[in-house]
Amino acid sequence: MKRPLTPDPSVRAAIEILEPLMLQRTSDLPVLPALALEALALSRRANVRMDQLLDVIEREPLLAARVLGVANSAFYSRGMPTTSVQYALVRLGTHAVRDVLTMAVYSSTVFDVPGLSELVRECFDHSVVVARASRELARSLDLDPEVAFLAGLLHDVGYARCLKIARTALAQVERGPMLEAVDALHAAAGGVLARAWSLPAEVVLACERHHTPDVRDYAALVGFVEVSLEPGRSEHLEGQRDAASAALGLDADGAAKADAIVAAAPR
Repeated sequence: MKRPLTPDPSVRAAIEILEPLMLQRTSDLPVLPALALEALALSRRANVRMDQLLDVIEREPLLAARVLGVANSAFYSRGMPTTSVQYALVRLGTHAVRDVLTMAVYSSTVFDVPGLSELVRECFDHSVVVARASRELARSLDLDPEVAFLAGLLHDVGYARCLKIARTALAQVERGPMLEAVDALHAAAGGVLARAWSLPAEVVLACERHHTPDVRDYAALVGFVEVSLEPGRSEHLEGQRDAASAALGLDADGAAKADAIVAAAPR
């Protein structure tokens, strides 16, 4: 999501209210269930077996429903729907199932924010696109594609948490300043949440630093991809792109090639 450059006084006031609550409160942090943690761990294994995936999926109705839904989509079903999770796994293949598992875990744990649910949905959809493009770009940069996918998927996980806190704490603040305050703080909020979930260090840093990349890591990768996907970039987003390019060691030609990879990535 975007990050404001120089907030006006009303936005600064909103940030001053929201920031201590976001950093200090822990009761609002969702706890990932054991099966979700197991699914996330499996999604990162390059040699995961189908029987391992089936065991986790069949014990969690939400995951089973998501896998069946994707397997029965027009892209995969070819007009032949199935009600068998095992057959759905075969139809999708290990690679696609890992993606579905990871996205299902994420979407099942994001916050319900009444009145702002469309923003949560937009954030999730944005994160899926960033995840897929990050995986493709990682391959050309000798970075781990699966870590890149997870970092891209979860890089904005703090956004919904900020929205939930802001909806109550900033109830008297106009929508515009409230959302700018959320934009300004979502990266730090994501870091708090990623640490609470004991996610890999690379993912924690991607949550915290994708707007301010300074070393060659997954935060820089995700920061580059996020901006590359943004049409009509503003000046401050161009600054993020330049910082990410420098951190990744990309010159102008390299950045242009990276843009092309991102543009060609599956949506």
